[in-house]
Amino acid sequence: MSNPRRAAKPQPWLLEFLGPIEQPLHGAAIHLAVALALILTTLSLSSLTTDPWYWIGPTAIIILLEAIGLLCRRRHWDHAEVQGVQAITVVVIAVVMGGICASIAGSSGSFPFSFLHLYRDTVTLITTTYGPLPPSIGVIWLATTVAGILTVLTDLVTVTLESPGWSLAPLLAAHLLTVLAVADDAPWWSFTLVAAGWLTILAVDHALRGGGRLTGLSAIIIGAITIALATILATIAPVWGHLDLARPSAGPSAPVRMSDPTIDLRRNLHNKSTASVIDYITNSPDGEYLRLTSLPKMTDGGWGLIPVDLEHSAPGVVPGLTGHSQTHDVDIAINSFSSQYLPAPYGPIDADVDHTWAWDPGSLTIVSTSADHHHATDDMQYTISAQEPDPDPATFDEAKVGVPDDTVYTEVPDSVPADIQELTHDIVQGKTAPVAKAVAIQNWLRDDSRFHYDINAPEGNGFQVLQAFLLRTHKGYCIHFAASMALMARLEGIPSRVSVGFLPGDHKGDRWAVRANQMHAWPELYFQGYGWVRFEPTAAVAPEPAWTNKTAATPSPNATASATMTPSPQSTSSPSSTPAPTAPITPAVSNSPVPVSTTGHNSVNWPVLIVVLIVLILLVLPMFIRMTIARRRTSNGSPADTWQELRALWIDHGLPWPDGTLRRQATALTQDMDEATARAVRRLALAEERDRWSGEEGHYESMISDLAAVKEWLTKTRTPKPHWLAIWIPASLVKR
Repeated sequence: MSNPRRAAKPQPWLLEFLGPIEQPLHGAAIHLAVALALILTTLSLSSLTTDPWYWIGPTAIIILLEAIGLLCRRRHWDHAEVQGVQAITVVVIAVVMGGICASIAGSSGSFPFSFLHLYRDTVTLITTTYGPLPPSIGVIWLATTVAGILTVLTDLVTVTLESPGWSLAPLLAAHLLTVLAVADDAPWWSFTLVAAGWLTILAVDHALRGGGRLTGLSAIIIGAITIALATILATIAPVWGHLDLARPSAGPSAPVRMSDPTIDLRRNLHNKSTASVIDYITNSPDGEYLRLTSLPKMTDGGWGLIPVDLEHSAPGVVPGLTGHSQTHDVDIAINSFSSQYLPAPYGPIDADVDHTWAWDPGSLTIVSTSADHHHATDDMQYTISAQEPDPDPATFDEAKVGVPDDTVYTEVPDSVPADIQELTHDIVQGKTAPVAKAVAIQNWLRDDSRFHYDINAPEGNGFQVLQAFLLRTHKGYCIHFAASMALMARLEGIPSRVSVGFLPGDHKGDRWAVRANQMHAWPELYFQGYGWVRFEPTAAVAPEPAWTNKTAATPSPNATASATMTPSPQSTSSPSSTPAPTAPITPAVSNSPVPVSTTGHNSVNWPVLIVVLIVLILLVLPMFIRMTIARRRTSNGSPADTWQELRALWIDHGLPWPDGTLRRQATALTQDMDEATARAVRRLALAEERDRWSGEEGHYESMISDLAAVKEWLTKTRTPKPHWLAIWIPASLVKR
């Protein structure tokens, strides 16, 4: 019969595992180690943002949460209570701080739920910014919240579960943000800081578990080796998320990866340098808009590129242009601007560039096909022949909508918000001619009593961002104005696209100088006889084109007035030498198309990443559950649980568990064992037998050591399942 004393002892293992703490596990030392490791990891994220004070919020919440954990454990609180208080603290800080930050940032919504709008705006900023993030209160709030979550997780695995080795997981999760988000390779020292933090936790845990104090020389050697290996790995390993698997060669049929130029737009707008990045000479009195490429595809996520076929011969003609135009040459010298696109006035019909440059005959974009295509424009000098549409203001308003070769220029997704559609119809009310509608939209967006030019506005040009820009905040910069006009034009049946390039710059003597912060985006609409015609809805940085300034003023639909638009100050660039055009180079003519793939923002493939993370979690989860169960069994000190753990180890290694009484099982188990291990098994069996049947206390001092001896024997013995597989895929979880 069963022992009544045994029947009264068990309680659910989760309650037992999360029960009261008899003594503080490791006191202040382990909490300080966790806090230091997380702070070092926070500092490793410095390449994510240009804000030098981003670390204050995350550091504060890390210290606060570890202080809470230490105080609660000193008062012998349950593990569950400690983790619960920490989690509640994170939620309260996230909501309250988020509401305050949202109010400061001007996000919509009522406190405290306005933090949800702040989250949306911040995520939009992060997912659409290429390279370091600009200073943003939303980024600080989100970083503080994430640091709080990772602190709770690190505290859980290090202190509660007493598995400090697993603290590497949340530390690496934070480092993964740098790897995925930084435009270039993550700096080597960022991974070194993570490794140093993890090593600190392991060293403190080693000392507190009775492993003895490391000698100074040993500590230096171990630390140096660990950090050196981490640094070498971070330096030589390919960066996840930035491994260019489609790196092109200069061959005529090699795949060319075209990146979205808007990824550089915001970063260049924040560039405060007064040095020119492009100098050019032209006979145009107003200078030249230097276009890089155009974005024809409209989706709910924003404007983007489409696959095209490139040709190595200049097209010689501008698509759709049969009306009045001007043809002229422009001599261009690039000082410090790296791009795979060749800056050129629209529409380029010829250029003295080498055979590594190819043309998209539809958009007249000129793209490098060289191996180092992202730096193809470095220190280039060249001459562009351009034929530019020059509509007569007196007759242009009679132009009809043209029909471009590709239907992508007229496609309108069904997901366009209804309020944007209604707003567009209100703006063009009473207008019937396509040009009149286009000018009405342009003039409405140029109203400085309604819109405020702000380069710190949320990045992106998807429907949600444009909805906020047009209907709520009325704050934005060129990409918002251009994308809004292009969208509204399509809603009115006018083919449109968004072009990205540079404003004309500053006129100095016989040349024009263009700064990095004069990068710009503008809409182009397609009209019969003129092809693609430039419009300018961003009043803060440029005047409207001459062909649009004779149209009558447009009615203004109901809209909430915003602060007066404040143009960005235009500083004068320093003089530089006049660019000397290079001698013409006859390009190698090739009419064979070059396949092209498009990538937006060099962004992470989130669906793939999520699938990978789920697979990794599923791979680790059985091992984690098995470790938790084993720790619960051994911490109880019960002969029954210890025997169950021995049985689980046996099954995990693919060995059949014998039937019969405890003594028969022990005999079968010890047939091939060495004598020391066999004695350990017999002692475990005898302890379980006494505890189960005789009513005597079966526990003895060396019980855990005997179990460890059996585990070591299994590790060294050739079993049906190798030891590493027994750890990763423990069969005892499903086999009873």
